[in-house]
Amino acid sequence: MINGRINRQIRRSVLGLSGDGRERLRALLAQSSLELPPTSDVIADVSSRLVPGSVRLAVASTVESGIEATIATSCELAAKGFDVTPHLAARSVRDESHLSWIISQLKSAWISSVLVVGGEGDRIGSFDAASDLIPQLRQAGMRIGIAGYPEGHPLLEPDKLAGLLLSNAAHADFIATQPCLEADRVLRWAAELRLRRCDLPIEVGVVGVVGRYQLWEAADDVRLGHYRQALFRGSSVYHASEFLTGLVAPDRFDQLDILAVRITTLGDVDSTESWRQQLYDASGDRQAV
Repeated sequence: MINGRINRQIRRSVLGLSGDGRERLRALLAQSSLELPPTSDVIADVSSRLVPGSVRLAVASTVESGIEATIATSCELAAKGFDVTPHLAARSVRDESHLSWIISQLKSAWISSVLVVGGEGDRIGSFDAASDLIPQLRQAGMRIGIAGYPEGHPLLEPDKLAGLLLSNAAHADFIATQPCLEADRVLRWAAELRLRRCDLPIEVGVVGVVGRYQLWEAADDVRLGHYRQALFRGSSVYHASEFLTGLVAPDRFDQLDILAVRITTLGDVDSTESWRQQLYDASGDRQAV
């Protein structure tokens, strides 16, 4: 998917960045993680394309696959030497015993970091929200991430959403945002978070590189449904190069403690990693054209 045209777009996207902006971009990409679906196919893709230690991994939780698939995929990748953060959806956990089993599996695989979310669909047991899982995960010594929503949540009013985030933040270690296509919106959201005295580091969610029609089809799954009309503008392939250069360009970026990007692969590990590496290289090349 990464052809000469996309490579030129990647290199042009960094042309307007200052030296500081390029350094910020390289730092973000160096600390990035690739978000994977919980499938058996992705394990082979990761093993053939990535080297342990080259990039962190995150494994999504989906209603269709169930949380057991997330745990199994995460543990298998961890056994291969990768740094893995599974997503734990509260509504997919049956009860305290089920949660204890999940924690046991993760600790046996030397996985110490999780991203806790409420989850989609109906709950299957007694848990409904991320806050229901956090106490036991904290007691187990897990590094805990919580979800951030720069574009809001379809089921929650803005004030309630902000209150829930701040409440969970008191017991968490980092925030990972849902994917967004507008850099300025993320910057405004992060600045408001800092004004509310929340100082957790932020990992910004992005969609790496994907065919626009594929992204259009998956838009609801990654909470980008409201962008459907806009997704048909431009070239046939979307990549987040302009989003990221827009994110790091303003000097105010340095005050917001945005430390990493979490790149949604939609299952295409090879193209996503190629794009990430090419953007990283271009950000260090002052002759990029």
